[in-house]
Amino acid sequence: MTGSEAVLRRLLKELRTAPDYAHMIPTLARTVRASLPEIQWELASLGEAKLFEFRGVGSWGENVYAVHFPAGDAEWRILLNGDGMVAELEHHTLEQAAPLPVTRFGSLRTKAGGEPTTIEFLNRTGNVLRVYRIDEDGEPRRQGTVEPHRMVTRPTHVSEVWMIGKDALHPVTVFEATPGLTAGTIN
Repeated sequence: MTGSEAVLRRLLKELRTAPDYAHMIPTLARTVRASLPEIQWELASLGEAKLFEFRGVGSWGENVYAVHFPAGDAEWRILLNGDGMVAELEHHTLEQAAPLPVTRFGSLRTKAGGEPTTIEFLNRTGNVLRVYRIDEDGEPRRQGTVEPHRMVTRPTHVSEVWMIGKDALHPVTVFEATPGLTAGTIN
């Protein structure tokens, strides 16, 4: 995380007008240059960034931030190389998942046929937790783990139900995937 928030803050201001491509690796600079009109339109529609919340470290070592704007939230992922240059930069609109009642866990089912999307889980606890996708029959299907203070991302479909727990019989929280990036925080 060292320095990445300051770099991201600077980048978001620069992207509104004229980014300094010298602070990016060449391949990223080309990508940003090509998509700059879309990025500027999106940033203009969101307003000035109000709050940066460090969410964790992603699967390729990038620092993940929830950035809160007056007109919505976005997730920004940034990776700095050893020289302090921006090596990776990615963003998505962010939909915070509201946990479903754990007491309903036994009656929850995934509805088939939803559009493809992504869900991520941020484990803010000190325990390794297991990740389960609940299938159409209500059966938990193990999809790996999420380490303490780490984040995992899974491809999914809208309306798929996901459970995070100590094991398949002891849920800690349950989420349902929504359109766009769904982010579920486990406290």
